[in-house]
Amino acid sequence: GGGLYFQEGTFLHSQVETPYGPVRLENAGVFRYEPRTEKLSVFVSYPFANPWGHVVDRWGQNFVSDASNGDNYYGTAFSGRVDYPRKQRSMQKWTLTQVRPTASNEFVRSRHFPDEAQGNFLINNVIGFQGIKQYRVQEEGSGFVAIEVEPLLQSEDPNFRPIGLMFGPDGALYLCDWFNPLIGHMQYSLRDPRRDKTHGRVYRITAKGRPLLDPPKIHGQPIEAQLDLLKAYEDRTRYQARLALRAAPTDAVLAAVKTWVGKLDAADPEFEHHLLEALWVSQHHDRVDTPLLDRLLGAKDYRARAAAVRVLQHWFDRVDGAMTRLQKLVNDPAPRVRLEVLRALSFVPTVESATTALE
Repeated sequence: GGGLYFQEGTFLHSQVETPYGPVRLENAGVFRYEPRTEKLSVFVSYPFANPWGHVVDRWGQNFVSDASNGDNYYGTAFSGRVDYPRKQRSMQKWTLTQVRPTASNEFVRSRHFPDEAQGNFLINNVIGFQGIKQYRVQEEGSGFVAIEVEPLLQSEDPNFRPIGLMFGPDGALYLCDWFNPLIGHMQYSLRDPRRDKTHGRVYRITAKGRPLLDPPKIHGQPIEAQLDLLKAYEDRTRYQARLALRAAPTDAVLAAVKTWVGKLDAADPEFEHHLLEALWVSQHHDRVDTPLLDRLLGAKDYRARAAAVRVLQHWFDRVDGAMTRLQKLVNDPAPRVRLEVLRALSFVPTVESATTALE
């Protein structure tokens, strides 16, 4: 949707001046910033130790990892509003196992990787286990559960410190290795001669016997071609396409989006996801598209409805009848949609909002 998310660890006390007033956070959390509007908000206020890992899946759901203890969290459930300096209550971890500490995470969404790995959650570990842990993801109630399967990568080299991973345009997985014998803050002097300041690697992980993807042409392409890339299977391709569309003139992009949506095949199994991508492009340009929003609020796929509720929350003060729309969905048959509605209502401090939430 065009928001820039970034984490802050414990022991820090931040007060950020913005054109809309100060934003405060203490002892860890997640910020959300809109570069186009310069709006800054606290996405999660939670007593993390050191949140180092945040990934968003193809339906706009957030997953946040805490480095120090290796805990992993489903973001929607604890990203409702709490007034400063309050913190969210203790949150259930969504991975059934964890090893500390972690650094960076990613979902497998690449046709180059084996079919059985698609949708798996990947996370780096740098001390207790040195490599990439892999989890099979299942939906459970309003959230998710991740069951550990065979690690994607493991090393016995004590200097191996995997700290960043992301799929590239060729479908391969790229891994950053900090490579350092010493790790930590107070355990060793910053001037300890054993600190390695010259090494470091980037690994490229490919699937044997499977062809790499042809990197898509994105930047510099016509708007219509960039819009068609929003149909891509790979999350990272769609992400880069949205960034390219964001850089184009707003009026031209939104006119093209309207034409593109009109040509979509309603019989396509991915039809409602394509509509959601179009809605996110409008959000990137900070232009409210109420008709498209309403189509998705009434979508057949509950994941599309839930994602549309999140957009409605960001546009709440600019959509006439926004509360009426939430009231219609508070008893939605899908738990995830109800969770998103409750989250949205937390940002509306009125009696009507509280009464609706109690339903």
